[in-house]
Amino acid sequence: MPSKRQLAAIMFTDISGFSAMMQEDEVYAKSILSRQREVIEAKHRVFEGKILQYVGDGTLSIFGSAVSAVECSVAIQVELRKKSLRATENRHSYRRHHLR
Repeated sequence: MPSKRQLAAIMFTDISGFSAMMQEDEVYAKSILSRQREVIEAKHRVFEGKILQYVGDGTLSIFGSAVSAVECSVAIQVELRKKSLRATENRHSYRRHHLR
């Protein structure tokens, strides 16, 4: 049986300091996770990415091109930054993005 090869870009994201955030305020941390997943899912639809798996506060995704993965990553960061600036709280969360 011939194998099927596919070029792809892989993206993994996670929330920096999430474990400490959970220890400090679990309700707040879960609300941040929920809001960030909404943004991530919406941006994946726009940039035709596929979320393969959620791992705790992380997300493992695949894209058909590196350009789409980078554009999605930037769009996620921009949207989360906008939401963070509108928040009345002094706490901010940062999402790390790793692309391969």
